[in-house]
Amino acid sequence: MPVARSELSPEGQKLALIYMRLRWVVVMLIWVGVGIPSLLILRAEISRLLEFFTWSGLKYSLLYSPIAGIGVCISLAFTLAALLWQSHYELFGLSKQTRQSIEQQAEFVRQLEPNHWIRRWLESAPQKTE
Repeated sequence: MPVARSELSPEGQKLALIYMRLRWVVVMLIWVGVGIPSLLILRAEISRLLEFFTWSGLKYSLLYSPIAGIGVCISLAFTLAALLWQSHYELFGLSKQTRQSIEQQAEFVRQLEPNHWIRRWLESAPQKTE
């Protein structure tokens, strides 16, 4: 049975939601900063591969443009990691260790002074209903 976010305190629920959203923001920033420029460098090879795809053509396209190949691989790796984390969360919920960590961080934020920007941000963050 998945451990839902609802077993966390309200601050913990908001913190878990913020972490999930920030993970996807990081993935989008990586695609904008690294992935799209890498694909633009490879646009001639991509058009050639769209006409006649071979695995060796893909291999040599990435090997002869190593910077672009690394950029595409980094972007795909971060996307895959975020998708796997999200799938694991949806299927199995938060682990006990993750819940404890989020609760400790929420407690730390609660102990900050009331006008601290992190505390105000956490208290004003929208809460997702399940």
